[in-house]
Amino acid sequence: MQLDQLYKESDIFKIKFEKIIPIIRSQLKLQYIWAVEEIAFKKVLGIDYDTSVIYEKMRYILKNSNLRIKIRKNKIINRKCTNIFEFYIGNDIENIRKERRNINKNVVNSNDITKERVENIVKESVIESENKNKNIINNMSTNIPLPYVCICFGCRKKVILKCPEIKCPECNFLLLTSWD
Repeated sequence: MQLDQLYKESDIFKIKFEKIIPIIRSQLKLQYIWAVEEIAFKKVLGIDYDTSVIYEKMRYILKNSNLRIKIRKNKIINRKCTNIFEFYIGNDIENIRKERRNINKNVVNSNDITKERVENIVKESVIESENKNKNIINNMSTNIPLPYVCICFGCRKKVILKCPEIKCPECNFLLLTSWD
């Protein structure tokens, strides 16, 4: 008796699922992948099976068609963890993969071009800043000496020499003969 009940439940699921296959196909004409949340899918079909059971039943029903199903488990949607059933046409996925490869190649090529442009801009910026620094250094006045720290050999103290002072302010020992 239980075996007959299982066959009936399986047939009911198959009938309900086959009724929505045209809807899925019409959605797939608009987009490559059509995804539906597990909870919504269960409500539409009026079932309460385990996720893996639903997935295996749908795969079995779709095994001789080009319609395929994939499950993504534990996806966060609206701050809730749920499972997603994704339907796609088997041939279309290969086309999508080829398109993505081509897009990725173009992105890589554009990244190389962008990288080269950025490197050139950086080189120009470095050269420009070096030239500015050289100009600043070349335009600095050499008539203004900076304070100079030294140790006096006469009194052994640290001495800060300013422009006109060439002798130690403590012991009057001759420290510098010129700033050059």
